[in-house]
Amino acid sequence: MLYTSTRNKNDTYTAQRALCQDRADDGGLFVPVQIPECSRQEIIKLLQLPSNDVIAKVLNVLFGTTMAGRDVEFLAGKEIFRMREINYRITVGELWRNPEGEFSRTVRILSQHLCADKNAKEPTLWARTAVTIAMIFAMFTELSYKTEADLERRQDVVVLSGDFVTPMAAWYARKMGLPIGAIICCCNDNGSVWDLLQRGQMKMDAPLVETNTPRCDVQMPTGFEWLLYETLGQGAVADFVAACDRGGLYEINQTGYPTLRQGMFGFVVGEQRLLDIIPNVYSATGYVLCPYSALTYSGLMDYRAMTGENGSALMISQWSPLHSRDIVAKAMGISVADLRERMKQM
Repeated sequence: MLYTSTRNKNDTYTAQRALCQDRADDGGLFVPVQIPECSRQEIIKLLQLPSNDVIAKVLNVLFGTTMAGRDVEFLAGKEIFRMREINYRITVGELWRNPEGEFSRTVRILSQHLCADKNAKEPTLWARTAVTIAMIFAMFTELSYKTEADLERRQDVVVLSGDFVTPMAAWYARKMGLPIGAIICCCNDNGSVWDLLQRGQMKMDAPLVETNTPRCDVQMPTGFEWLLYETLGQGAVADFVAACDRGGLYEINQTGYPTLRQGMFGFVVGEQRLLDIIPNVYSATGYVLCPYSALTYSGLMDYRAMTGENGSALMISQWSPLHSRDIVAKAMGISVADLRERMKQM
């Protein structure tokens, strides 16, 4: 597969450049020249495979590689994610089920295997996005999409918006054929994504607020160029880059605003509410949320309240609650030792 740049679609690059280099020569983000789209029959056939085979096949499509499911298992483990239904039509996709307790380990291991530059230490933006796309496909193998009729049932996907890797992974997975409904982007008190998705504008120089979810403490999410490029074109990217340089207010014209959203919604969750959600969900379901999963859960509740929709939803969880153990234990009114014991039961 060939790649181009969000800032100059006339230049093309190999898949290895996208794997081993963060940005194109012009400073833009790598993007496939053509997004592969699967037929309904191809999606059903794919989702009946073991999840590790699905991960391998999706990565092979995106990078022209020859990885097999057994390679995924050897590199990252037999069970690299777990699905947990915690509430009415809400499933958590736990991508952190590994010795480090965070999804970044899986991304790092798989991208290093795919990349010819074995000295590359950190996955590139597109490598992170591609692995997340593959994981979303794999999670759908566990959500009972086994017949063509099942594809009529859309699954909302709930993600964090600290950067735009995961939201765009869901966007690309939907473009490739997965039955994804709304993509719900959840922000903490730094709500620039909410501003853009709900009002069509973003303050480029707004001050940052420090929160208990520091990975979401950003105003300009890395990877947002992808959404602009895919929905509004290269001209919109140029306007965005210029706004980044000058600061101030960035606005999308009213004709382009509905095209940009395309089933994407933004929600802001305040700090205190996030901390209240953790003990409330545990009391109701016995499930321990980390602060980031509490953020996505709260955003999903707001989406349902705003739209009246109550369909199935997949919450993508990337960090173990033990990564924020002091915050989680305090919110639940227990000791860290007690939290560890409760985590063993999950």
